[in-house]
Amino acid sequence: MEKLDPDFEDLIGRLGNLPRARPDRDLLPGIEARIARPEAVVVPLRQWRAMVAAAVLLLLLNAAAITFYTNESSGQDQTLALVSDYLLYE
Repeated sequence: MEKLDPDFEDLIGRLGNLPRARPDRDLLPGIEARIARPEAVVVPLRQWRAMVAAAVLLLLLNAAAITFYTNESSGQDQTLALVSDYLLYE
């Protein structure tokens, strides 16, 4: 085993004589309370159901609108285009 520097050994000896640290009495209950506390907000099941119902209703309305639009435009001879010819700068 390697011999340590005498100054280092003196420092280790002085550190051994220091008193032990004593934590505050409220430290452990505070740590346990933090562990038990949920980190995220819990959304109740009732709110989830309402959000899912709103999303389904929105999807159904979109599907109905698309169906109505395609049925109405299929009766026409020509489909209207946003740009009829691509020569914009003549």
